[in-house]
Amino acid sequence: MESREKSQGSTSNYAMGEAIALAKIEFQADKLVIAYVMQLRGIKDYGISRQKWNRLLKKTHNGNDRQWLQEIQKGLDEESSAAEKLKETIEQKWSQNEKSVLTWLRQLTKVDFRIPKVRVCIVPFAAGQVPFKDLPLVVVGKIRQGWGYPETIAHELAHILFNQNFQLEDEVKHPYIQLIEEEIAVRLGARSKYFDYLIPDFAD
Repeated sequence: MESREKSQGSTSNYAMGEAIALAKIEFQADKLVIAYVMQLRGIKDYGISRQKWNRLLKKTHNGNDRQWLQEIQKGLDEESSAAEKLKETIEQKWSQNEKSVLTWLRQLTKVDFRIPKVRVCIVPFAAGQVPFKDLPLVVVGKIRQGWGYPETIAHELAHILFNQNFQLEDEVKHPYIQLIEEEIAVRLGARSKYFDYLIPDFAD
């Protein structure tokens, strides 16, 4: 783990052109993702297999999927509205630290995003995960008091970087990803030291 750096140092790296390979982070409140998390959490069973969810979230739909997708779009208005409100808060907090966090991720992992666009979908439930290794999609929802969204999103983006660049089992890569989150949280001033919190049950 590299030594702690001040955010003004990362700004100068941007001035020198280091931002070229950094990802574009796109925030969304997607009803389809909300439905996926609802099934995952046992809130509502849509009877959709994990393989089919993967295809749907990649937006590689076939003719048989269209009717089901239309039904999803008709519902979940309350959940979608709550997600939109939460998205405003999360996106604002992320935008204040985006350049620093993306630069630090690159410094700490020594790799770039192979797919330059990452979707961050907001759900109105407790969530923080990358649902599929072959899909640059982060799902984020409510987090415990005392946690911050920039380091939470950094953790999930690190998962995507590892998925795209390394062939490692989850039990091998996750300790490294957790250390990356801890370092970024300390650099942000969100934590005074590593592991300065209680790990919630839903943490990946």
